[in-house]
Amino acid sequence: MKSDHLPIDESISLANEVFEDVMKSNDVVKGLATIEPYCDRSVYHSLVRSLYLLLTAGTSMEKVDIDAAQIAVNDLRDVCNKHRKTVEVHAELVHALSLAISVVVEIIMRTRSHWESETSRLNFESTVRCCNGICHLVISNIPPKILRIINFLGIRGVESLGWKNINKAAFELPDMARARERP
Repeated sequence: MKSDHLPIDESISLANEVFEDVMKSNDVVKGLATIEPYCDRSVYHSLVRSLYLLLTAGTSMEKVDIDAAQIAVNDLRDVCNKHRKTVEVHAELVHALSLAISVVVEIIMRTRSHWESETSRLNFESTVRCCNGICHLVISNIPPKILRIINFLGIRGVESLGWKNINKAAFELPDMARARERP
């Protein structure tokens, strides 16, 4: 009988191996095929699958790839929720990362250069800065084993930059400042 989840050390190790193999061979399809059987039992396998599909969506900008990335992010959240009691800290961490990935997918879907108004632009900027700040804070506090994978993608979590973006969104951009003043 299959266990409901992979032991966390095994999950991290296997996901890291597949990730490194894909980075060496550049064969994302093979990597996805290798990861797929574990995605419902491992938050890290599901995370790596989401990252692969996000990178594919970001490079192709095709609707089908963007939709696949969004489905993978939703599946990732489901896996995190399913395993919250057994691997609580890891599931919470990966769930937070899934929210950040979801924001990136939304930005890819809504790449814009035309705004309805200045208020619309400022609202968007403050939301992006707030999300970016949260991502930096989360990533800067990830355990070292997992951080290797994320850093390999070129993603860095700089705590001071995270706080700077959150402060700018909350206190300097007009939309967020006005929202704070409302009752």
